[in-house]
Amino acid sequence: MTRFLTILVAVTACCSLKAEEQPRVKIEDGTLVTAEGNVLRGTTFFVDLYGVQDMRDNEDKYHEYFVSVFKQYDDLNCVRIGPWMGNWKYDLAGDEKQREEYLHVIDNLVQWCEECGVYAIVNLHTQYKSDFDVEKAKAFWSLIAPRYKDRTHVIYELSNEPEPESSLAGMAEVYRHVKSLAPDTHQILFSHVAATQLKVDELSAATEGVDFSNASIGFHCYDNNLLNTVQWDHAQKLRDAGYPVICTEYLSLTNNNDMPIRYEALMHCMMRAEERKMAWVSWGPFAQFRNPNKKGWNHNALRYSPSFDSAMLRYGIDFRNGPQWPSTGRYRLQSIGNAQYLGRKSEDAWSELQFELPSKEGLTSTVWEFERIDGNIYRIRSGKSKSICLHGKFDDDESWQPTVTAEFHEDWNSQKFQLLRTGEGTFQILCRWGDLYLTAFAPHLLPTN
Repeated sequence: MTRFLTILVAVTACCSLKAEEQPRVKIEDGTLVTAEGNVLRGTTFFVDLYGVQDMRDNEDKYHEYFVSVFKQYDDLNCVRIGPWMGNWKYDLAGDEKQREEYLHVIDNLVQWCEECGVYAIVNLHTQYKSDFDVEKAKAFWSLIAPRYKDRTHVIYELSNEPEPESSLAGMAEVYRHVKSLAPDTHQILFSHVAATQLKVDELSAATEGVDFSNASIGFHCYDNNLLNTVQWDHAQKLRDAGYPVICTEYLSLTNNNDMPIRYEALMHCMMRAEERKMAWVSWGPFAQFRNPNKKGWNHNALRYSPSFDSAMLRYGIDFRNGPQWPSTGRYRLQSIGNAQYLGRKSEDAWSELQFELPSKEGLTSTVWEFERIDGNIYRIRSGKSKSICLHGKFDDDESWQPTVTAEFHEDWNSQKFQLLRTGEGTFQILCRWGDLYLTAFAPHLLPTN
């Protein structure tokens, strides 16, 4: 598999050197892309007012870590800057001290993004479900919009998870205000906590006068049912209706906002966006060194780490080439125990999955049927008795466990399986119900000739 992340090795590409001014983002295929046409893929720098002093006191550490992220992951190309405003708790326009503190952070980050050659999304980061107060939003943007209007790598995100009804009523007015102050800067509207809070038939009136050649609709995905693609599917409906979209947050942490990073959720959401070639910004890991005001948000918990790399490998996510599996064609899983293959014969639902002797063209009579549900989610049942599915209890990752069967049911939540990459060329199949695994390790996922 082609390496999914390219590490910059040239000294001249180091982010600490100021890059040439970047062309602005553009809309392509209903989502945000770079001037070169690469889908926006971002990380977050979230800071509350209490964390600014720590950044001031340790600015070298913050800058060094920020630079290191983009030196290692050159497919990440934007940062969402989220100064915490709470439920309109802070007033940058009216409070000189608050203004000084937050502008110190935003100014630095806008500059660091330019140095690293990545885009900066400046977000009015209000608390979830805060009323969209048009006058307060306009006051914030009256300060911010003209400040960075000529910085071609800067994008403005007008709100964060606002109360839906008030945002539908006032978003277009704030958009027009920002456009009057920064006519060329791309604007992201809404950024609701769920894409389904935006109905296609409501958007026409709510976005009257919005130029969607240089504006987009933001949405978030915090669906704890990882198999559910409703939010992503609805975002695609908005996109198909002519509204460019970007996911500016998705489920990445335990209980949404608590450390540690929840890699299963992070990768599921990333995979959904990557499959759809849809711009995204993850909520974690973070581009900030730490957040001393939030429990557990130390550097080791926040940072991009080998665990992030391993999770991407395990889930088959390749920024350059798209998800690497499952894909079209014929594939097979080889058993360590007997060197036979669990092979898939077609892309159709309930296609046959069989043990195949590698030295012979014929197939044995041990036949199981295999269905892809979504992404890397599968279910497996007996080809002879359509009512029998494979289950296995997996107690550890060292020893083989006995396989059992269970009755198939039309409500097949308990029969969904997920293919997980556990190492280079090594896979497990996990049943999504309980702690059940199909108990076969597979060292290879090899296309047959």
